[in-house]
Amino acid sequence: MSKEVTLYDIEVLNANISRMSKTLDRAERMLDRCATKEDLQEMRQFIRCNVLQQKTMMNSEEAAAFLDIELSYLYNLTSKRLIPFYKSGKANVFLRDDLIEWKTRSRIMERDEAEQIVLQHDMRMRLKRLRDEQKKKVNQ
Repeated sequence: MSKEVTLYDIEVLNANISRMSKTLDRAERMLDRCATKEDLQEMRQFIRCNVLQQKTMMNSEEAAAFLDIELSYLYNLTSKRLIPFYKSGKANVFLRDDLIEWKTRSRIMERDEAEQIVLQHDMRMRLKRLRDEQKKKVNQ
């Protein structure tokens, strides 16, 4: 049983061919700009990073790429429960916000900031010693 081709079918085919032709032209222009394999890898990495920045939930491979760490290291962190994650069946699921918080929680202080904390601690200890000495004098 054959189907009769209508004018509408031909218009749809022509539109699809036109759209595919434009896509192919774009791809060829991109390839012309990418002279080397390294350029293609760099472009792929750039696209992947941009996609990962938009995702709110990630699998293990995506989370490792997002954190710029090895997958085996991520598995090590999850097995020791050192990084926040969820289970979906057997798969680990990571939330983007949790990963950002985990990555930025161990910020290293500037020297001035660290010195200020040491000075505050030193002052508290001196005050405590003074109070202890006053209590001893009162009790004597």
